[in-house]
Amino acid sequence: MRDTELMAKWFEDIAAGLRRRVKALDEDALEWRADDRGNNIRETVWHMARWIDVLTRILGGTQASTERWFTDGWADRTGYDPRGLGDDGLGALSGYTFEEVLAIPRLTATQLLEYVDSVSAPLAQRFRALPDDESAAKAVRRATGILQGCFAHIGEIDALLAIRERSAQRASA
Repeated sequence: MRDTELMAKWFEDIAAGLRRRVKALDEDALEWRADDRGNNIRETVWHMARWIDVLTRILGGTQASTERWFTDGWADRTGYDPRGLGDDGLGALSGYTFEEVLAIPRLTATQLLEYVDSVSAPLAQRFRALPDDESAAKAVRRATGILQGCFAHIGEIDALLAIRERSAQRASA
């Protein structure tokens, strides 16, 4: 199996894992924080989707305005334009101040998953369309850190859900 096919499959697995974990979460679960400065699940899912969106755009060599956040109308509907924020102005949560994190739109579970799905499929398609040459190897190298971060964030979401459940059990005991 080619590295690009593995990347496509792994990003599809990330999207599937998010769907399983997030689809039934209510607002309280999405907003719950393990501590007063930690990210919640909503912010973590948005962060993952943004990085996938940004990565797809970077691999395509296009401008930020071509990201799905903009072309699918999320920026218009939410009034939130992340360009210029965070590390390298990418607007993907990395490097945000906590105040900037709090300004991220409060999307529902359904909306978060719509965004995840809208960015994951094009990235997988982009990887599958790459020729088996140095451009593919370069794309895999660029994507590796983002993929590793996404897998780590799946674990973070699992941990947040478990800590929230245990906290609720202790509170009701």
